Amino acid sequence: MIPFEENTHSSTTDIDTAVNEQDTYDVVVVGGGINGVSMLLEACSRGLKSLLIQSDDLAEGASANPTALVGGNLRQLEDFCFADVKSNFDELAIAQQRAPHLVRPIPVLPLNNPEARSRSRLRTGIYVYNKLTNKKLKYKIAIAPQLELLRDPSDFLGIQFTECLTKQARMIIAIAQQATLRGAKILPHHKVTSATRGKKLWQLGTCAKSTNENSLISARWLINCSGCFTNTFLDQTLHVKTRAKARVLVSGQLFIKAKQAWRTAAMMQLGDKSLVSASPFGDQICIEPIVAEDESEEAKDTAIEQVIEQWNRYFKQQLTRDNITHCRWSLTASSDSLNESPKEITECLLDLNNPGNAAPLLSLFGLDTVKHRRFAEQGLDILEVFTDSPKIKYETESTLPGGHFPGGDIHAFTQELELAHPYIEKTLIQRWVRTYGSQTTKLLSEVRKLDDLGEHIGQGLYEAEVEYLVNNEWVCDAQSILWRRTYLGMKFSDEQITRLEARF
Repeated sequence: MIPFEENTHSSTTDIDTAVNEQDTYDVVVVGGGINGVSMLLEACSRGLKSLLIQSDDLAEGASANPTALVGGNLRQLEDFCFADVKSNFDELAIAQQRAPHLVRPIPVLPLNNPEARSRSRLRTGIYVYNKLTNKKLKYKIAIAPQLELLRDPSDFLGIQFTECLTKQARMIIAIAQQATLRGAKILPHHKVTSATRGKKLWQLGTCAKSTNENSLISARWLINCSGCFTNTFLDQTLHVKTRAKARVLVSGQLFIKAKQAWRTAAMMQLGDKSLVSASPFGDQICIEPIVAEDESEEAKDTAIEQVIEQWNRYFKQQLTRDNITHCRWSLTASSDSLNESPKEITECLLDLNNPGNAAPLLSLFGLDTVKHRRFAEQGLDILEVFTDSPKIKYETESTLPGGHFPGGDIHAFTQELELAHPYIEKTLIQRWVRTYGSQTTKLLSEVRKLDDLGEHIGQGLYEAEVEYLVNNEWVCDAQSILWRRTYLGMKFSDEQITRLEARF
């Protein structure tokens, strides 16, 4: 955290008495990514009247990849940050407890590249990495390395490690649902158009994108989690100057059709020592991260070609540009240097802005899709000094909506649904459970026969699922369903997309 008490470009006015209590909140969070919804949940879990404003759909930014392979962070281990690695694994164990259908441990094959690291160096590092892994994430039964995937089995280092496959976009929705159950309010597709700062309150002008309706909202505390738009939001809307800035990075994911089932993930090393993973995603393989130097198509093409070259070095299934079924690019906000120091900061930063005891502003710079819950705790701890009566803090490690399985057994829960609805294909029920978890029972609450699911739009998407998403997950268009709720956009034909769009 960077305390910041100096003068800024933000002006303060006497707005503290001109307040409609109905539209006055203790906390307003701007940004609907993983950091924003985590801040919202933490705030309302402390009994604070909380609101989240998101300019577009929830789970639309860089933290909302359909899948991601995350773990303790091998690069941090290489920098001897042992405590950080252990902390990452501990947070993943909590995440798996909160949403077991969205976080799944998987063994990873590390692949040799002497141009990046020596074989012995990487083996030693992975040995230490395994010692730091939370026991709750480890497999009770050893899984044999899937060497048949490799052109040369000797590229395997002879030692596996554990990472977690996470559905980040789904995690954002689950956290948002938990926040609303605890009294928070969420306004997607609303833009903050103006901001006035008083001694005690922020007054924010908002505009609903669908109706162009303007409204005023007051907040005692303002939390900025606007990701890659952080600098623009600070400079052009809030008119606040802070010592920290967001540095925008361009990263992507490639999806290719798997020619055989993958039981494990793999980790490739590029010549510049960067690590690229390949992991199963349904019948596809997700390759990530693909890092481009800038947003130009030329830079993206160069990054893709580098990864394709490395992939073809390791795997029997050879890859060309024609094999890529989908490519997802996003802008990731990394924290940049402090104004008075040239040193680059690569981890997340919490920046408190409170000049002259004006209404507080807390900005989060950077993105950490593993420790977002912990950053939210730290952020609200910082802001709590501005209240006269500290709020009661409720449990934020509790199970998220969709994560309640009898006896904690997802497989038994799935089998019970399959037996209760024999007229529905098992693969469809399995997709629902992996996506909505135990809330699948809510989707099927009035389904007694196949016709009760309504029209089949395509690729296993029925009218009943669309209605569930509209009523429970802030969906208002086809793109939200295809690319941020179900990921069926990779499979839908143009005709099926048109059919779905006609429903909105």
